[in-house]
Amino acid sequence: MLLKKLAGAVKGSILWHGIKRKYGAEPGKTRYLLFCSENIECNFWGILMLSRYISQNKYQKVIVIACNPHLIRAVRGQGNNVFSLVLPKQQMMYLMDYYAMIDMSGLWTAVSVTQPYRTGAHRLLGEKGVTYKEIVYYDIYKFCEPDIAACFAISKEKKKELLRRFQLCSGKGEHADLRQKDR
Repeated sequence: MLLKKLAGAVKGSILWHGIKRKYGAEPGKTRYLLFCSENIECNFWGILMLSRYISQNKYQKVIVIACNPHLIRAVRGQGNNVFSLVLPKQQMMYLMDYYAMIDMSGLWTAVSVTQPYRTGAHRLLGEKGVTYKEIVYYDIYKFCEPDIAACFAISKEKKKELLRRFQLCSGKGEHADLRQKDR
């Protein structure tokens, strides 16, 4: 298992250097967002909060990497400084193996509660009303405003409609299970 992870990290390193050559990597100016989760609700909130994340951190260039081409379609239109890249699932796993071995937090943000390693955030879901919205807001994007409701106030009907559209865009169908586990 360890050798498999090390081999994956080496492949991830090679892949990363190719991506970096194409898009650049200036800490503080460039940010790579890896949507490595298959959880629809985690991805939904990650995309919904993306423009605020970009503006708050004043990134000049953001590269969104995902395995799902439908998810990339949902990202389009976020601005001229947002680029997207679709990778096969195996290559995304190589990047996650690399991220688990080398601290890339200065350039990368993994939009997931379990990748590149389990942080324990997934155990908070459902506890005292904690949802993916709060996990993405506080743990992944690290926003600090205490009143999340004021920042992303969405009625239940609006959220249901947005999730339905997002599910269809994600290719998961109208009746997808929103609570499916990250893989």
